[in-house]
Amino acid sequence: MLLATGLALGATIGCDAGIRVTGFGQAGGGAGGSTGGSGGGGGSSALAGTWRNLSSLVLSTGETVVFDVRWSFGTGGDCSRTRIQTVIGGTSGTETTDTRNCTYTASAGAVTVVFEGSSVPASFSVAFLGGDLLLGGTRFTRIG
Repeated sequence: MLLATGLALGATIGCDAGIRVTGFGQAGGGAGGSTGGSGGGGGSSALAGTWRNLSSLVLSTGETVVFDVRWSFGTGGDCSRTRIQTVIGGTSGTETTDTRNCTYTASAGAVTVVFEGSSVPASFSVAFLGGDLLLGGTRFTRIG
């Protein structure tokens, strides 16, 4: 139950110094008070690279769940999503990692992803804010 709850929350929560999460699916202003993305790029060349979102959540049990989500987009249409979930309680912790390979197509303002083993596409909005990627409204920082 804890892992399922954590995975669902990890998929929807994204926060950093520039965006503060005020509720599920709602982001409040951070530094500078702006959460809007700027246009520009939007194609696969701007998207190419590895992007990371790191967030955490304190559960009612006192445990802390750390979510580390990384998207990698290649210039040839290949991609992968890695989710690392760490549950920390007291002096111990557990970590699970799930990597899914995929392919993608990018157009102005959107990316469509098809995960390996599935034929159902998933679409995400794409915008850039400074050097960061807003993917489906969640902020990711380039790490590669």
